[in-house]
Amino acid sequence: MGFPRHHHLYINFKCKNQIICVGGSKIKMCEIYDIESNSWTNLAELNNSRECPSACVTDKNYLYVFFGFDKNVNKYVSNIERLNLENPNKFEILNLKGNQNILKKHSAATLQIETEKILIFGGINSLRNPCKDVLIYDIKNNSAQLFKLVLPFNTSFHNCEFIDLNLNNEILQEKDVSEKKGIETDNILYNFTDDFKVVALNKENFNLEVIE
Repeated sequence: MGFPRHHHLYINFKCKNQIICVGGSKIKMCEIYDIESNSWTNLAELNNSRECPSACVTDKNYLYVFFGFDKNVNKYVSNIERLNLENPNKFEILNLKGNQNILKKHSAATLQIETEKILIFGGINSLRNPCKDVLIYDIKNNSAQLFKLVLPFNTSFHNCEFIDLNLNNEILQEKDVSEKKGIETDNILYNFTDDFKVVALNKENFNLEVIE
């Protein structure tokens, strides 16, 4: 990493075999790590510093950055920032249509479920309490609302992404989570919560359950 930081976010840029580092405490700088060349490259800076943000790389190679606490002004960031990863020169600010207070949280997990839809799971709200709400963000309309499901318990997901067990993830294989619950893994994604539990998400019906 070319710049020291803490309370930042790492997210996979899978199609490029790269890892993106976003923000941090009082930090706007973003970097990208190329696994094959073992090198770091600077990206555009965020418009707001974001402590414990959330982010999603879409199938159109856009990076969306949500949430986070800006310690430079001591308040939650209530906008969304977007970067075109094919031409990563400047983050665009997206002011959410509707109630922007819904963005006042940090440490949530994200998952793109359709070309124009991103689910956002849990996080720490503005009262500094973990929550179990699930939001759905509509990329085309730049709007967000509560989704039809909630997490089984209040929790957060700092630096935790949903992963596919069929991609031979060694950590989850060692836990034998699929055998323990008798789950067919073809349509299941897994995530680790900040309190060391495993959440299983069915991609077809969006059912959520906890793997004890």
